Amino acid sequence: METMNVRVTDLRTFCYVVETGSLANAAKKLHETKSSVSRRITRLEGILEVKLFDRTARSSRVTEEGVTYYPYIRDAIMKIDDGTAVITKGAMDAEGLVRIAAPVDFAMTVMPKLLNRFLRDNPAIRTSLTSTDSVVDLAAKKVDIAIKITIEPSLPDMEYWATQAGLVRMGLFAAAKAKLPPLSTPKDLSKLQCVFPAYDGSSGILELLHETKDTMKIPANHDALIVSDYATLAQFLVEGDAYGALPLQVAQKYVDNGELVRVLPDWFLPNGYLWVVTRVSKNLTTRVRLCRMFLVEKFKEKLG
Repeated sequence: METMNVRVTDLRTFCYVVETGSLANAAKKLHETKSSVSRRITRLEGILEVKLFDRTARSSRVTEEGVTYYPYIRDAIMKIDDGTAVITKGAMDAEGLVRIAAPVDFAMTVMPKLLNRFLRDNPAIRTSLTSTDSVVDLAAKKVDIAIKITIEPSLPDMEYWATQAGLVRMGLFAAAKAKLPPLSTPKDLSKLQCVFPAYDGSSGILELLHETKDTMKIPANHDALIVSDYATLAQFLVEGDAYGALPLQVAQKYVDNGELVRVLPDWFLPNGYLWVVTRVSKNLTTRVRLCRMFLVEKFKEKLG
């Protein structure tokens, strides 16, 4: 396969078909004919030697291979658009306000350092950060960039463009000064009180993973205390004798300060996935593109 023979217009058309659900809808968005869209998809499938869509008269259902291919191509197109916009528009709109929404946990622990660095590098840009654990409607809330964390490794809503910027790794933590009994296996956690965030504690079950051992599901004693978010949970763990599950990034500063320690460090919880979400690239200002590129790069460095 000659990758260099793949045309950017064909890749962009592929993204539109995935996002709109059919060749006809993609043609309307691109202001082209359905037949020209079909030719591009056929040409791309021929070069890749892979079927990207199961096509019928009314819809084009993306195949498993197409689903796998899409996030890579979407990110590539986003970078092409961003780079083109930055060098052609220059500093024309690289100043002003960028409005960002992030989960409370990351807004309190991760975002301050990142945004301060971004502002030092881009003194003409201002940022407004909203802390929220709710799903954000970018258009309705007038938000330029939303940071979103999901359990699933994909986002079902194609209305916005999203870049997966890293894994949110989870571990168990307790206060360094907590008087805990010896813990050698996850079963020993049944002796302890567990603090949950409200959106994580409905089942009261912890699924713990190990690199070489079978997954274990442990009932957790959590009725005494449920908090609103992981940042608040970390504060309560520092002051109490309970344990709790925290993103490693949220827990890090407390570990560095000697306030929290990792409990059962060989065991971990399923990862979350962090996304940087914006409106479709062609509608973005240079300042939003610059901020998005910076956040994606730094999150990938930090989260892996």
